[in-house]
Amino acid sequence: MKFLYKIHSSYDGFYPRRISARMIDGKNLRLGWRRYIDVVELGDEVWVYFHGPHKFENGVYVKGLVSEIDTDNLAVFIRVREFREDQRLTDAATSLRVADAVRTRNVQVFLLPQEWAVAPECKVNSDAESCRMRLCEHCETWQGFPVILNDACAWPARLSHDFEGFAPAYWVIPSRCYLHSDIARPVRRTSELFYRFKMGEEALAHPLALGMYEALRDQGTVNFDCIVPIPLSPDKEKAGEIHRTRILARELGGLLGVKVAEVLSLSRPISKRRLLNRGFTPRQFEIEYSAALEVADRVADFDRILLVDDVCTQGTTLGCALRRIREVNAECELLAATAGQMIIKAVVTDEGPLRA
Repeated sequence: MKFLYKIHSSYDGFYPRRISARMIDGKNLRLGWRRYIDVVELGDEVWVYFHGPHKFENGVYVKGLVSEIDTDNLAVFIRVREFREDQRLTDAATSLRVADAVRTRNVQVFLLPQEWAVAPECKVNSDAESCRMRLCEHCETWQGFPVILNDACAWPARLSHDFEGFAPAYWVIPSRCYLHSDIARPVRRTSELFYRFKMGEEALAHPLALGMYEALRDQGTVNFDCIVPIPLSPDKEKAGEIHRTRILARELGGLLGVKVAEVLSLSRPISKRRLLNRGFTPRQFEIEYSAALEVADRVADFDRILLVDDVCTQGTTLGCALRRIREVNAECELLAATAGQMIIKAVVTDEGPLRA
């Protein structure tokens, strides 16, 4: 859900110009939440509306998402996505709508009306311009695509159990799928769109990141110090391929209000497909990949890290990245998120939603 939170500045002395000073660690705001705190969930969006007879225009100056809920002290912490101290975040028409929605006296928390959201004309079947413009949150097409639920995907065989969690967004059909042709159309659509992104359609990064965000919300894990993308092989970068994990990480970072830290790099070109085709075992690939993977010392500055890859099959690459990071920062917590999870028998816990 989405909420409006009203601050009467003349009552508690919190004005828009003091937003930076009120932020904890430069990223979180504490909001007293005396009523209906049991309705709020991690990841819910909150717009903070400032009202008062002062030198600022009444309006929304902060947008963020719920990162912590303190039921004992009746407080909600939001991780700030965006804020301004000198002007409103919303246009004049939306500001009037917000003012009307929060006009009830002595009430601080309101639901953000869903009817305000106007469904965009979806362009995903042509040039994906609506995706490029980040209109997918209210797009009926993307809302109809099934995100992998927390209990629908088993832990991949080679994904380290040292990860605190794993959140894949959409099912992806491999070239040889054990389900053969009996796959539901929505799953075929998300798989096709993933492959279009893999082939270079950058515009699809935002809706794929939205799916990752929803998968993380489903698991109740939205609070991180940074997002670390799996690095692109140098030969692919030289050939002009898009850095898919970097783009996904940046889009997801904007949704979560979390910075991207590119602390991983590859010292030489390496391809899982080529090595496996040459007869390497998965374990031999892990040894080769780990040897090529370099970690920046500044990874030691982070306590909670979200590792992002574009797709997971068995979790080999993500597992290598975790082990290399732990060599520099042994105490950090790591979670993994991917835009896609390959449909392999070992991870599918319920074939029902996948079948036509």
